[in-house]
Amino acid sequence: MCPALELDPVVGEFRQRHDPSARAGVPPHITLMYPFLEPDRLSSEALTELEMSLEDVDAFEYSLTDARDFGTVSSISRRHRPSRSSR
Repeated sequence: MCPALELDPVVGEFRQRHDPSARAGVPPHITLMYPFLEPDRLSSEALTELEMSLEDVDAFEYSLTDARDFGTVSSISRRHRPSRSSR
């Protein structure tokens, strides 16, 4: 989970009304790994398998540019480009 605190002015009120995790104090965030495995099954072997499956994926930079609500689905637009830094 990567906190995205800068989104709170945009999505905070919506999250408070519709997202139990927001009411529990979880900040706006981007979930990167869900549902990979239940926490009690997340072993070092599972992490190794995840790392191996992503080893050919180049690192990239992104920026959040827009948040929208489409009724039952919320979306945050993003732009990404390959990173110049090595992993």
